[in-house]
Amino acid sequence: MSPTNQLARLGDVSLCHGWAGLVYVAWRAGAHDHRIRAAVPRLIDRLTTALHQEPRERGLLVGESGALLTQLAVTADTPPRTQWDACLLLNAERTR
Repeated sequence: MSPTNQLARLGDVSLCHGWAGLVYVAWRAGAHDHRIRAAVPRLIDRLTTALHQEPRERGLLVGESGALLTQLAVTADTPPRTQWDACLLLNAERTR
């Protein structure tokens, strides 16, 4: 399946299996691969468009909150200080 077809299968803006999740994972992985990093601006544009087109639900994983937190982290290009991304096992902080 082509990347374009795969992107067409994303059904919502959610952090859990939607545009926000893809954007966030690509942004984090982009710290280690410049090719992935180069795709992030296009993906954030798609997330922003989807946010304006979809009805808004509440919640971190399936709602607007997760999508907005993703936008904030990616546009600021700074990992979240609150470590909200720990639920995705993508946070850079270690706890002891």
